[in-house]
Amino acid sequence: MLIAAAAERWQVMPEQCRTAPSIVHGPNGQSAKYAELATEAARKPVPATARLKNPSEFRLVGKKMRRLDSRPKCNGSLKYGLDLDLSGMLVAVVAHPPVFGAKVKSVDDKAARSVEGVREVFEIPLARGATGIAVVADRFWSAKRGRDLLKIEWEFFGRRGRRHFAVMGEVQGTCRATGNVAVARGDEGAIEKIAASNRIVAEYEFPYLAHAPMEPLNTTVRFGGDRAEVWAGSQFQTRDQAAIAEVLGLKAGDSHLSPLRWPAEASAAGCR
Repeated sequence: MLIAAAAERWQVMPEQCRTAPSIVHGPNGQSAKYAELATEAARKPVPATARLKNPSEFRLVGKKMRRLDSRPKCNGSLKYGLDLDLSGMLVAVVAHPPVFGAKVKSVDDKAARSVEGVREVFEIPLARGATGIAVVADRFWSAKRGRDLLKIEWEFFGRRGRRHFAVMGEVQGTCRATGNVAVARGDEGAIEKIAASNRIVAEYEFPYLAHAPMEPLNTTVRFGGDRAEVWAGSQFQTRDQAAIAEVLGLKAGDSHLSPLRWPAEASAAGCR
């Protein structure tokens, strides 16, 4: 469809055009980026058939490709979001509850507040109704030392002692319960007859594991009252952008998402 749009634009035959990474090339030196052709291409009819690429034309499939970030990750030169250092920046480290849903019952923060560089200690809301304690300091290490010196008593609400087997029992029970039918098509009886004689049943399970990336989870926010600039490793930039706007009292419709020119697995969301 991209080639068809380009061929029509250049008044040539589609067979005379070829593609390269993100670009369509024409027979007379013409070229256009996919983005430039996208609107025209979207209006083209979807072809009933398309010529599959011959394996001799493969650029990536079946070939050994070198990662671009392996060397800097190994020698320590790669910059992550946590390496960002802005003028006047404060650093917060959070003490999380030991189990999901637990809340802070009481906290003794005298020792934490005595650490040089610690500015403030306060309770914050977390996911699933839980709460935690944030320690804010001039530098990361001061905030971490302060966090480690907190004496916190937690309210577990019966959640203490939940083990893998109990959790998996709940999961298995839920899986075996009758689910909601999204759509029903075809002959369900015929499927059951086939399954009765050709059915293989097996269950595989593994414990909940930490989703622990190489980069420590972190977020940096520069807030100027009517605009926020945010650096964070994120897989859901649009949702995060809306949440940032809500928390800071900005209009989500006026938010602006901009890429972070930073050699790390991170993104920047600018909210205006």
